[in-house]
Amino acid sequence: MRPHLELLGDLTHSFYEAAVHPELWTATLDKASAVLGADGACLLSFPSSPVGAVWSPGLDGLAQAFFGQGWHANNERLARAIPKRHLNAVLTESDLFTPEELETHPFNADFINAQGFRWNAGCFLCEVDGWSTSFTVERRAKRERFASPEMEAMAHLLPHMRRAAQVASRLALAKGEGMLDAFDNMCCAAILLSCTGRVHRYNRHTAQYLNREVRIVQGCLTTCNNNSNGALQRLIGSALGTPGKTPLHGQTLATITRRDPGKRPLFALAMPIVGAAQDVFQHSRAMILLIDPDAQLSPPELILRHGFSLTPAETRLAVALATGVTVNEFAEKQHIAVGTARFQLKSIMAKTSTHRQADLVALLARLSLFPPEREQAKTA
Repeated sequence: MRPHLELLGDLTHSFYEAAVHPELWTATLDKASAVLGADGACLLSFPSSPVGAVWSPGLDGLAQAFFGQGWHANNERLARAIPKRHLNAVLTESDLFTPEELETHPFNADFINAQGFRWNAGCFLCEVDGWSTSFTVERRAKRERFASPEMEAMAHLLPHMRRAAQVASRLALAKGEGMLDAFDNMCCAAILLSCTGRVHRYNRHTAQYLNREVRIVQGCLTTCNNNSNGALQRLIGSALGTPGKTPLHGQTLATITRRDPGKRPLFALAMPIVGAAQDVFQHSRAMILLIDPDAQLSPPELILRHGFSLTPAETRLAVALATGVTVNEFAEKQHIAVGTARFQLKSIMAKTSTHRQADLVALLARLSLFPPEREQAKTA
């Protein structure tokens, strides 16, 4: 059948719109399937994973078998298409398999044909940050194979699909970098995990825990203490989720034993990346935060001086209190009388409108979440 050529322009706009609004990918693929006369369309990101794809509703059963039966890990179609990707812009099943193999090869006989499908046409869209993305349309066995009109329509769409894929990939990459920067500004270690569960990126604060409390082994995040690793892996698994399902919420925290027995444990928190399930280009699917109860954070002196009009001496005392130093310890270290330090404390409490030392320490803890002054200077 001939594609609905008059709808190609509208479909082109849909691809660009979905690049910016990933939640539209399913509807866009459904439209592409209709325009090209297919029974379904799919975007597949590879290296393949159980969540590295998005598809139109017509391929729900095929996608369930693809991931559920493990064909994504042994994708013979993809293995044969990669060497030919630069020979033809659009490839079909006949470019990859002989007529006999279309009947007998396990990928076709036990997977494609078993689901009632047979004919397909696909193309590669982009390669960004080590990931590639392909676009494929599928037809059931009872219909005819894709012919010249559909191939020409896909070739016409291809430059637009590739530009949309580049935009989507760059936006997803920037989103991940932005999240890491945000937690860096809060002095918190943050680790992005890809849809395969491998470490995708991590921020500067993570470096102080690498090879001490956690480590990266063959791309995967593990603990240095084997007794804590099971809990961390369960946490990662619950955050990543599976195709078509939201991440689990049964476990959101894991305790990581420290190498130094004198230190309190680290706490790992899992944060699924919102919207990633609908975005094949968002290779960061979850974030692990490492919370260190022994980390000594102090509020920026600039806020204390200008926000509350503290004197330099009062600022030094406030910073010390925020890191757990007592008034007596501060007085001894500064070589001043304890009475002088207590007088400064009363002045600080008056200026910050706090009535108990516990309230003051709580306020200072909240102020410690502000970016350090060196980070503020970069954004000033």
